[in-house]
Amino acid sequence: MGIWHKPTGCPAAADGEIPRRTHAAAAPSAGTVACGNCQNQVRAGAKFCDSCGTPMARHCTNCNADLTASAKFCAECGTPASPPAG
Repeated sequence: MGIWHKPTGCPAAADGEIPRRTHAAAAPSAGTVACGNCQNQVRAGAKFCDSCGTPMARHCTNCNADLTASAKFCAECGTPASPPAG
């Protein structure tokens, strides 16, 4: 391998180090939902978060309606959702 030369117009850090490229956070893909505990993107329909193990399915304590992993209130009756287990 040859010697690396800084391309023209490439900014160098003040200490002479090569600047590192930063990557933007990946956008959530279709078919995923955020875990209510760790915010990891989990496949829609998964029963548990594959990062922290939190159950993805929750139910309203008042009317037993299904709640999303990140729901703060029941969409059916408005009851505040209990925090996700985990």
